[in-house]
Amino acid sequence: MNDRPKDRGDGSKTALPLYEREAQALREKTERLRALRLARDGADAPAAPARSVAKKAGAASR
Repeated sequence: MNDRPKDRGDGSKTALPLYEREAQALREKTERLRALRLARDGADAPAAPARSVAKKAGAASR
């Protein structure tokens, strides 16, 4: 018995194999968790002031 989606005969020609459905679910979950993490980190951290790059005192004399 062949378990490929195109050979099932249920009329669904757009069915994806199990491994592709699982991969898509993983990508969607990862995207959702990333968005939640970025929102959480953005809400928790106060706006950091821009730091200027200061030269060391001895670096200019070399």
